Amino acid sequence: MQIKWDNLSIQKLLLVIFIFGSSAHAVNPCLVDLALLTFLSSGDYIQKVRRHNKKSYTLQETLEALADDEQAQALLKKKKKFYKKLKIQKYSIKNLTFHFGKKLNVFIQSPLNFVGQPWFNFFCLKLIYDTWSWSRAVEKQLLPDDFNLFTQEQKTEYHDQVRLLKDQPKADERIKLLASLPPFVFGASDAQTQKENMETVKKDFESLYSSEALKKEKWYRVKEQIYQFLYAAAERRLQNKSTAGICICLQGSPGVGKSEIAQEIAEELFYSFYRYPMGDESSDSATAAELKGFQPTFQHAGPGVLVEALQQVVREKKDGLIFSLDECDKSKQLNTIAGIIDPIQNQAFRDHFLDTALDLSSVIFIATSNQFDDLAKHSPSLADRMMKIEISDYTVEEKIRLIEKIIADPKQKKYTSQFVHFFQKYENKECIRTLIEKYDATPGGVRKLFQMFALIESKILWNLLITQDQIMQELDAFYQL
Repeated sequence: MQIKWDNLSIQKLLLVIFIFGSSAHAVNPCLVDLALLTFLSSGDYIQKVRRHNKKSYTLQETLEALADDEQAQALLKKKKKFYKKLKIQKYSIKNLTFHFGKKLNVFIQSPLNFVGQPWFNFFCLKLIYDTWSWSRAVEKQLLPDDFNLFTQEQKTEYHDQVRLLKDQPKADERIKLLASLPPFVFGASDAQTQKENMETVKKDFESLYSSEALKKEKWYRVKEQIYQFLYAAAERRLQNKSTAGICICLQGSPGVGKSEIAQEIAEELFYSFYRYPMGDESSDSATAAELKGFQPTFQHAGPGVLVEALQQVVREKKDGLIFSLDECDKSKQLNTIAGIIDPIQNQAFRDHFLDTALDLSSVIFIATSNQFDDLAKHSPSLADRMMKIEISDYTVEEKIRLIEKIIADPKQKKYTSQFVHFFQKYENKECIRTLIEKYDATPGGVRKLFQMFALIESKILWNLLITQDQIMQELDAFYQL
């Protein structure tokens, strides 16, 4: 019969043995020797299994790390049988009884007398108390700060994962890392709470865009579609239907505001936002190492950026995570990403350092791309897992409305008060139209537009008495017109 042994079970066992030994001494002094022998045998057996498992985990992971090294495999060939025998042992009543039998056989051949040594009884009692106090302190230290907010299923999953890590390499570091993760990675949060949150988001969104004029804004349709996905996912989860993870790809020209949309949604949902740039030419193995970390057997092992993003959720005390895959069409090594955003695989995502199953089904993945067709050509499997939402280029009229909206907003944080005062001084909106039509009339993003107005702002701050005509002259010289 296999049984689960945790610290509390071991403490209770040792305490019962000690009480039995003390009671037996009052009835028959000879029985105390047997009780103390049982106590010592139990502790010796527990430590033996722990040492064996720790050594076994280390050797097995070393073999896995050296799997591609032919020279190392040749050297280890003679010891291959020995490594195969190093299997993980489990605590069991059968093995404990067998271990006690061997100790009893030695005791019968050479009996020991503990009755005349009261210091030993005091030592055993102190050992039990110290072990109990230390384990309680460690258990409390390794619990997440918001553990009381976990559901019962999440608490059970967390304790199960901690048990798996206890006898593995770098156990303390990995358990502390596990305790720094948000509750939803240990199982979906309460479905009713999620649905109520999405009801609130829906009402706020409809209230914000109540007028027809606001519904014509560029980002309205994009945000509405994303919120519809989230609302439907919350409703399916409430009805115990199969839920799919959400991965959206925002397609559009550079500078149309793809990343800004993702950030705004994160702010409105009270989610943490983590941006992962994919515009480099790193290999697929390097991408996997960045996202999934390194195995704990390596010298400088650590978690991947996905775990770091999850830790950021706890640090910022947010409700969830939006993970942005920026410029994913510029990276040609996308196999790792396809596995992470897959709604089936990411329910049991494994970071190489933690090596425990984490549920990423509550994470919202938002990718951005300039050319979705290039993404589909390089990685069809990744493109098939994404919901593409097109963002059109800014027209001249949309650029004019954007600048006018920023200037009219008293809470805007983009431009200084002197810049705003210059355009509000004579209520000269034609000045904005003239500047945009002359220097940035090409449809596309708004980066060049903001660069031009940043240049204008610098000239206004340098000379507060500058006029519109002088600004036009300096811009002509700057753009060599």
